[in-house]
Amino acid sequence: MKKSSITILGGILCIAAVLAACGGTAETGNYTALEITSSGSAETVEELEAESVTATGEPEIVTIYYGSSVGKELSTEEVEVPRKTPETIIGELRKKNIVSVDTRVNDFIISEDKEKLTLDLSAGFRDYLKTMEEGSEAVIMAALTNSFLAAYDAQEMVVTINGQRLETKNRVYEEGLRFVDMLD
Repeated sequence: MKKSSITILGGILCIAAVLAACGGTAETGNYTALEITSSGSAETVEELEAESVTATGEPEIVTIYYGSSVGKELSTEEVEVPRKTPETIIGELRKKNIVSVDTRVNDFIISEDKEKLTLDLSAGFRDYLKTMEEGSEAVIMAALTNSFLAAYDAQEMVVTINGQRLETKNRVYEEGLRFVDMLD
């Protein structure tokens, strides 16, 4: 094995040990992710994503939503991921500039009835949204929400920042968000 393969394997084993120690699994969605810092380079982001995903079994397909060049519509792309996790979805959204390079998943919870998701993100996401005008923020929130609701077949998602409600210069997100077909 190459040195980089050993490093990645070591990182995967470390994450698996942390998940086991926390008593959670990626399938239940009830876990706290490791906090990872990034310099912002594309190579660093790809390395972080590779280290945060356990590649077991068959790859999965997730639909990623992002802003369209045609008015207020959202575009979609089906992407193959080694394993569907909140981190892999955020990683794919990062590639479409829907989340900032320093956006991290702090916590992710799926309700018992699997209808409601709670996604707690790092402050980097809120800070990114604060740079947006209202229309751009709406596209980002719709793309984030739709991507997660579609991936987990849920009806509603609450987005928080470090356990607190999400507040931007345009809006306070106190209620759950639902799937958006067309932006206003």
